[in-house]
Amino acid sequence: MQMLFTQFILFFILTISEKKNFDPKNYVDLSLKLELPATQKVFDRLPRSAGGSVSAKDLKEYVDEYYEGAGEDVVVAEPEDFVPEPEGFLPMVKHPEVRVWVLEVHSLWKNLSRKVSGGVHKKPELHTLCFLCLSSL
Repeated sequence: MQMLFTQFILFFILTISEKKNFDPKNYVDLSLKLELPATQKVFDRLPRSAGGSVSAKDLKEYVDEYYEGAGEDVVVAEPEDFVPEPEGFLPMVKHPEVRVWVLEVHSLWKNLSRKVSGGVHKKPELHTLCFLCLSSL
């Protein structure tokens, strides 16, 4: 249900937004602060124009007040099996400059890895992220 409502809000935002610097992905990743029925009820009560539109200002205030920030349902997590210099592949890289580059790329995994935050486990109905048994992304 929350995903359908989030898609509806995204469509609504797309129809009133100035399209520059707008990333629809951010709105798909927003988690609700309150249960869905309460969030929908507030949305239904937003002031509308004669054509049924909500102003960009009112919609922004609504999203800011009733949704968490994008990406707050995951947290940084260093992979448990991370080693700074992998033994299997790295010894095969003989060229010194390429080896340095490979190590730089490999080190990015420490910053790219995420795991599901505790809030998703406690109240999955508030999130668009689907919790699976695997907690690392």
